[in-house]
Amino acid sequence: MHGLLVGGDVWVLNTPSEALGFIMADAGYDVWIGNTRTTRYSMGHSTLRHTDSAYWDWSLDEMAEQDLPAMLDLVYSITHERIHYIGYSQGSQQALAAFSQGRALTYINKVVMLAPVAFVDHGSAPLELGLFDLHVDQILQAAHVNEFSTKTSMGTQVVDLICGQTNRRCYQSWIFLFAGDNCCLNFSKRELLEKYETQVTSVKNLAHLAQQGRRSNFAHFDYGSAENLRRYGRPVPPPYSLSEIPPLNMLFISGLRDALADQIDVTRLIMSLRSNVHSYVDPSFGHLDFILADSANSRVYDQVINFLET
Repeated sequence: MHGLLVGGDVWVLNTPSEALGFIMADAGYDVWIGNTRTTRYSMGHSTLRHTDSAYWDWSLDEMAEQDLPAMLDLVYSITHERIHYIGYSQGSQQALAAFSQGRALTYINKVVMLAPVAFVDHGSAPLELGLFDLHVDQILQAAHVNEFSTKTSMGTQVVDLICGQTNRRCYQSWIFLFAGDNCCLNFSKRELLEKYETQVTSVKNLAHLAQQGRRSNFAHFDYGSAENLRRYGRPVPPPYSLSEIPPLNMLFISGLRDALADQIDVTRLIMSLRSNVHSYVDPSFGHLDFILADSANSRVYDQVINFLET
């Protein structure tokens, strides 16, 4: 399960010897790739149009309560095998939220979290700081902006308008804006990456992330005290209680330079779980390195395969 502002195709963008989707398939696994709402392969809706505000009325809560359990239920109904779950960034957060409510646990065998996220208040990427400190999410909501995209209405990448096609330093700064420092991205693949990423998300999804960062919690969406009382029966949104997740066989791999999954937040997450988590910290990986670095196969994915096969 992918993270924020990317789609499931990130698992197969690199070459077959470098991309986790291909590596696992070559190792004999059935590989099922999820896509969150409004990503390229999950844009459709049975009743709503892309221009309807209700189409964008979702965040982590809906992904954890509806979408991810439905995906896991589908996989299990076809394979009748317990599932190894691999989540990256927000793909880990939505699984932790679902598991804390007892959802889909009967389907789960082992769990791997790459750049694991639950708490985010120590994030230092400029996009996060803009959300947390400058309340950019609230500005967008006040302006009735529902969709967050890095492309123009004509489909052109904003970064291409700012940096052109050849200014590598400018492009690196653009990546830093969203994900902080990364050690090992291959910028010669820019054309391939821009063909598929980034992908859109809802402003409400970003607002939910911002709420968690500003309040140092891992909780449901805050609608204000009156609406919270109607929805939750209490004036403040209920937390996702990580201690309610039963012990699972888990591997967490994080990066020392990760500006989105900071080590303080990752440690707090691990300490909140009842599981005996196997944990490894890569000394130089940043957030995007886990899915796009050419060296992720030897530095991260080999550990994933060994964990699943042990």
